[in-house]
Amino acid sequence: TPATATTLSTYEQSDLLMAYTVTDTHKTTVGLNFRHILAQMVVTLGTTTGADKLTADELATASLSVNGVKTGYTLSYTGAKSEAPATATASGDAANITPLKKDGKFYLIAPVQNFTANSLELVFTITIAGEAKTYTWNNATEEVLLEAGKNANIAITVNRTGVMAGEITVKQWEDGGSTSGSAAGDDIVQNVNISFIDVPGVLEIETG
Repeated sequence: TPATATTLSTYEQSDLLMAYTVTDTHKTTVGLNFRHILAQMVVTLGTTTGADKLTADELATASLSVNGVKTGYTLSYTGAKSEAPATATASGDAANITPLKKDGKFYLIAPVQNFTANSLELVFTITIAGEAKTYTWNNATEEVLLEAGKNANIAITVNRTGVMAGEITVKQWEDGGSTSGSAAGDDIVQNVNISFIDVPGVLEIETG
């Protein structure tokens, strides 16, 4: 689940890809257009210039807790061919999540949800001169929306005196947007040979 996706393998397993298509032809190959049903949050941490900036080694010690995230969800199947074949509605209590850290960025997969002002908190712990220092940022003045199939990119800037800025951008969950090529973007076309099926029925394929 997203709540325990702190390694690359468990992070990939927390993703949910689905496809929907209809065919009335037996013994053929169908194209499945897989789409991300969940959302991805990507947090980057940088520093300012000047005497108060952090060193690269200090930034490398950073850990992160993302607080206020709902990781449970319920699926509603739409069966739409051109749109996402299902929607995932966040449920349960908000939790504090330790995201995957890779190449200096933090990655979290979660169901669609809206963080109203002051409901999302990023808590960084950075070791400076041998001492752990805590930096806290929250969305005090704006909402943060996690949308299906999209990246919510949050860029945080810190220095030795505190958190200086936070910038939020949203874009499509494109190829290469995740941490591994095995979890590519929307509009993934995968041909599946179903020639072995010679009777009517429903074929369910799960990716993982």
